[in-house]
Amino acid sequence: MRGLAYVLKTPTTTHRTQTMSATSSPTRYPDPFVTHSRKIWRVAALDENTVPTNLDAALNAFLDAEYPVKDVGDQAFADLLIAGCKVVATKDRVLCPKFCKLIFIVCNKQIKIVHLRQQTLETLLLYLLKGLKVTADQAETRVDMLRALSTLLFENTTNTLKHTDSLLTAILPLAHRDTRPLEVRRMAINCLGNMCAGAGSKLQPHYPRIYETLVGNIHVVGGTFSVSAALNFADPGVRKIASSTLRALQLLLIEDPKLIVSPQFDTIEIVRTFVFYHVDHPGYGQAYADYRRGSDADSPLSPSTSLTLLSPRNSASTSGNPAARRPSFQVKPLLAKRGPTSSDSEMSDGDSISGQTRQCVVGFMVDGVWRDDARIRINALGCLQTIAKTSPRALYPHWTKFIPDTPTAVFSSPTIHTPQPPSLFTVLARDPAHTVRAAACNALVAILDGAKQYLSVAAERDVKLSSSFTSLSEKMASITRELHVGLARAMDRETHQAVLVLLFKCIRVLVENCSYDRLSPGYLSKLYNVLVGYQSTSVPVIRAASLNALASIVDAKSGQDEVGDLIQRESIDPPLTIAKPSLSDTKKRNLPRLLRAIVAAPDEPATVRVEAWSVFCACARTQAAVVRCGGRGERLILGWTGWNSGTICNLMVCCGRNTWTEMEPTLRVALADVDPSIRTAALTFMEAYAKALAESVVEGEDRVRTEHLDHPVQAFRDLTKENCSDFSSYFIPTTVNVPFHLLLDIARAVVERGPGPLRPALLRGQVRARPRSGLRLHVQHARRDLCGIDGKGTCSFMASRTKTFVLIGASISHQKNRQILCVVLLLGLASDDDANVRAAVCRALGVFVLFPNLREDSLFITDMAIAVLQQLSDKNVLVRVRASWALGNLCDALVLQKHQNVSTDISEHLSQDLWLKIVRASLTISADNDKLKPNGVRALGSIMCVSPAAYIMRDNGSLMREVVGGLMKNVEAGSLKVRWNACHAASNMLLNPDLPVGMTAHPVTGEPHLAPWTNPLYDSLLKSLRQCKNFKVRINAALALASPARRERFGDAAGYARVIEAVVDAMEHVEDVAERTSFVEMKYVEQFREQLVATIIHLDKLATTADRETSRAVFDRARLAIALNMPVEEGGEGA
Repeated sequence: MRGLAYVLKTPTTTHRTQTMSATSSPTRYPDPFVTHSRKIWRVAALDENTVPTNLDAALNAFLDAEYPVKDVGDQAFADLLIAGCKVVATKDRVLCPKFCKLIFIVCNKQIKIVHLRQQTLETLLLYLLKGLKVTADQAETRVDMLRALSTLLFENTTNTLKHTDSLLTAILPLAHRDTRPLEVRRMAINCLGNMCAGAGSKLQPHYPRIYETLVGNIHVVGGTFSVSAALNFADPGVRKIASSTLRALQLLLIEDPKLIVSPQFDTIEIVRTFVFYHVDHPGYGQAYADYRRGSDADSPLSPSTSLTLLSPRNSASTSGNPAARRPSFQVKPLLAKRGPTSSDSEMSDGDSISGQTRQCVVGFMVDGVWRDDARIRINALGCLQTIAKTSPRALYPHWTKFIPDTPTAVFSSPTIHTPQPPSLFTVLARDPAHTVRAAACNALVAILDGAKQYLSVAAERDVKLSSSFTSLSEKMASITRELHVGLARAMDRETHQAVLVLLFKCIRVLVENCSYDRLSPGYLSKLYNVLVGYQSTSVPVIRAASLNALASIVDAKSGQDEVGDLIQRESIDPPLTIAKPSLSDTKKRNLPRLLRAIVAAPDEPATVRVEAWSVFCACARTQAAVVRCGGRGERLILGWTGWNSGTICNLMVCCGRNTWTEMEPTLRVALADVDPSIRTAALTFMEAYAKALAESVVEGEDRVRTEHLDHPVQAFRDLTKENCSDFSSYFIPTTVNVPFHLLLDIARAVVERGPGPLRPALLRGQVRARPRSGLRLHVQHARRDLCGIDGKGTCSFMASRTKTFVLIGASISHQKNRQILCVVLLLGLASDDDANVRAAVCRALGVFVLFPNLREDSLFITDMAIAVLQQLSDKNVLVRVRASWALGNLCDALVLQKHQNVSTDISEHLSQDLWLKIVRASLTISADNDKLKPNGVRALGSIMCVSPAAYIMRDNGSLMREVVGGLMKNVEAGSLKVRWNACHAASNMLLNPDLPVGMTAHPVTGEPHLAPWTNPLYDSLLKSLRQCKNFKVRINAALALASPARRERFGDAAGYARVIEAVVDAMEHVEDVAERTSFVEMKYVEQFREQLVATIIHLDKLATTADRETSRAVFDRARLAIALNMPVEEGGEGA
């Protein structure tokens, strides 16, 4: 508000006051506007001597003010605007433009449109619409009105929907290509784009008209698919219209991707034309070369750069086209958050295109022309990014228009123009504006992200065939090759920090979506060699981003052999951040040693250390191998050393050198770090390594020869056996460092600040059973440090802590005292105040209950059921999802226990009241959010599978009717995941011999009767079997029909005939269904056929003589279907 005071103290110095004195309207206005101005004056506590006394002075003061004005609420300014609508006439040539500018500034910089009351918004809309009708001869006033209107429309369709027809009637004619002056047309185009932003399906009927109007400004309707020669792009107004049109077109395509394949226009070709607009200009590449030479003294890679960057982990929101959700009249600086502010130039690049870059283009283009061309390319690249995100399949055939499939010379000769068509790499190599290069990176990320299936087609032949035909696989291999080569060269050439970070993201997305199995080796090496070179710089954001890309390379499972050779090479220079390097620190090192130096350096930025841990995690997932006797130890990055009775297990073997003595203190320090992100990263690494080790043991990929059962690998192998119930013979000594000692270190990190006897008892592994109230007090104290983390850090850390609990449980599940500690720790945190903690505990309990010895413990089952049921009514969806998943696992554990011991009685674990609570809760979940329904129906099916008749038939079967009704609703409707879980739940339920389904004894008379829910249940399964397009649903429906073990469970003869006939029909039409099946579903066709055969065989065995006589034709078809589809047994052909 300093501007307000200044303007009113010296009114004669402003151009607005001068205009007023010369041409002020003689009309006298009421005082509402001035009255509200005075109110704002008092709230802002400004000098009373500067209070505005008339309307024109007040408007001038507010236009020259500094926004946002502090201590003034949104409603005060809203009342000011309403007052202005009443006192400022739309025909006033002096005051109306000022008031429209005030609307634009206030709605952009002071208040949020969504906070405006509906009545206030409608008043402003009607005022502007009325003004557009009566100001046909006032072009400047119309420009200001349309600018204000565009601000009110941006992402505000919900509140402006009822005025849609009036708005389009007023705006569409003004946005037509014949409208003059050009600035009015441009503002109308901005209105159309902002009107579409966030509209969704609300404006679906109007999108084609808007699309045709927009494209008509840059393309001739019915002409060839190229920019019209009639558009004079030498006119700066036309260039600005093209830029605004492309921006509006992007907002439109986000909401209606179907327009991309419109038969009226070739949208992709139009976008391509503007992406490479003026790229073929003779001075295009020279400008960037001059800029690079002039930027050596002040490189953007220097730590003193003024550009503010986000960390690589937070760059997803900024690199995914930060302009995608902003008003179409605005271009903002690279990586800046979208806010309500905007410049009056509507596309000003003053912040995003540096003055130094503009100076270097003098001589090949006029400054304004160059800026306009850059804006056009930025917005066209935004359209390309939107197309790639919303309609990737439509873009696949056009990849070669943007990505070269032949070797390109743009990097080797950036100033020499070749006849080769331009590509995105041409923009990356030659464009002098870093904003354009950043937009090209964002577009490339969008093209590659999610294209794994398309890129997997690529295959390179060892021998080139002499043929003019190029297969799709060879063409994709050429594109893949140029992507790797081009990105590597672009990184070498790039000088701007922000663009370099985006190039790293491009590499990460490319590696994650490429399959290197059928490609020649060396692609990953090109990228790796360039990325590791950036570890010698002192810029933290560059080092963190390069490590993030390196993690994706190390994590590439299809290139493990090549990566294994790369990371052992000692070719990396030490970081410049080492304060006092020793002689050994100045030597070149390989990747693991570099990472250890980074994570152990306390002076390293947290972002760099976190990314270094993420690379370690990638190593654990893909390079965790067992060192064999006589093997090449130097090839292994992570693994176990050889084991014998006189040594201990060690972690992290690199180049044959035992480095656990170096890593152990580093891990301990990381687990006790004050930064939660460091603690989370260290825990994630420990979890990743232990998980990789367990998987390798279970799969039998890496077996260690040993004669000792106390070997941790052997213990892990034994503990993972499903049928292993006696763990008393196995023992992991506390002197063994891996895995139990490491996992216990994690547990210590969780509760190391706990007072009293809890900490030493945990460290010694000698915790005895105590009263829950006493131990819970210690647990509550122990978690204070963890729960002090806010926001995202809490969720991440709690998720890691949950995995820790799971791993600890896996390694100590046979040791009762340690088991009690973990269980009590979890149950004590189940009612924590933090929702993320409660969710994490539910997740851990859901895993623990599947351990064989814990599912046998009736006290644990009871305590867990009570804890989980309490969380099912939580307001937080995440807590309810995790609790429902845990409840489903609890019920599955009861089924597993029943199958292991047939004599097990559920009443030993659950009282009838607790059982009823579980059933009621499962019914509630099955009708809740779609994320909860699969777990709800799963719990229903499992709990009913093991329930005795006394429990099921309480209340004369009313509960059974609710259960069947709940399952039927989810079998017939809902998401596919819900439906196949419901069918599987029905299958489990029908396995219960005590289930009252089919012909059962009447609960009152005792006479045989058909249970009322029998036919509806089977009909719902048959409906899914016949009509559902998803094969997983059909498979589980067929499985459910094969579950009843007795003929009477199907009801009378008519019901049984209906079931077997439906199954036979499904069997006979499998091939017809398969022809209409998508490629993704084809893999389930054979499984569906096998399940149908098994179901028919089961039903045929249960059939009685009466059934066969009644439905002879159906059973003949059944036998024929079995004969035609029965799999041939091994050796059957030779019999």
